[in-house]
Amino acid sequence: MSINPKILARMKLPQNGQSDLGMTGEPELALPSDRHADCAPLAGAWKQRKWAIDLRNGALDLKWPDAVNKKLRSISDATWWIANRAIVTTMKFKEPSPEQMQSGVPSDAMTPAAGAPQRTPHQKRVDDAMLWAESVSRHPTLAQAAILSCLRFAYPKGEMRNRITAKGRELLAQANVEVNRDTDAIQLMLSKE
Repeated sequence: MSINPKILARMKLPQNGQSDLGMTGEPELALPSDRHADCAPLAGAWKQRKWAIDLRNGALDLKWPDAVNKKLRSISDATWWIANRAIVTTMKFKEPSPEQMQSGVPSDAMTPAAGAPQRTPHQKRVDDAMLWAESVSRHPTLAQAAILSCLRFAYPKGEMRNRITAKGRELLAQANVEVNRDTDAIQLMLSKE
């Protein structure tokens, strides 16, 4: 489970809506190069895209049927690659949704009805925030970490912000351990004959 990268990217955009800064506010470093041509550009935070490029390179080094190879090259969501990181060892993956593909179509919930006015940037941010809230609420520990990550903005500096940040990071690490433990157990059960 991960936070939609579009939500994270929109949390701190300047007035003009453009930024060349990463999530930490530092300029992003160059990404590793793709070893395979004609791959979809990846969407997500810099670290997610970096990891996804490495995963995609490893996955595309394997022998796939042409249709599967084409599908894998067109996946543009970095979080899909991270969620399916076992693809390199198992050659198994969850089918990507249309929104995760380069030529994807937005979901019905995000598509304005015919003749409806275009969503404003404000409305897009509200919609993304609602999708993020729905996503993190599926796991209680992740929900706690998400709430704390939002609360820390109420305290610009000081001891309270430091304590909230530390607890949020602790809960996020705990959620990662829980998810990885469960994922590892499932992988182990699936690998046994």
